[in-house]
Amino acid sequence: MSDESQRPGEDEIAPGEEAGDDLLPADDLLADEPAAVREELRRRLKTEGARVAVDTMLAVCQDAKAQASARATCAVGLLRAAGYLSKRAEEEDDSESKPIDQWTTAEMGRELARLRARRLKGRQAAKTKTDGVFD
Repeated sequence: MSDESQRPGEDEIAPGEEAGDDLLPADDLLADEPAAVREELRRRLKTEGARVAVDTMLAVCQDAKAQASARATCAVGLLRAAGYLSKRAEEEDDSESKPIDQWTTAEMGRELARLRARRLKGRQAAKTKTDGVFD
């Protein structure tokens, strides 16, 4: 190696030198707190990470050259993420096949919550719709 490759570049700080004005402002120091780091990582995992994971699983499932075990694992992961393999999904399937007069209190409660959420979603969509005559 030459001496030039061992010397720090213009933007680098050699060991023992002061960073000077390159230090973070005081309010950015709080971002290094463990709780803040965890919160930021969770946010990224729930957004970027989830997108990448689902895209990757879909790609593996659709890749005919992928190993069968990898394809099966990704297929199960996708079904689980979609809620098809949960206990709740089984309960919903059971309640859909039963007449309403044979539902348990828990099944009625779930159906009521589902209908309320659907109604609320419809109201919110109606509020955001702005294609009226006077708009």
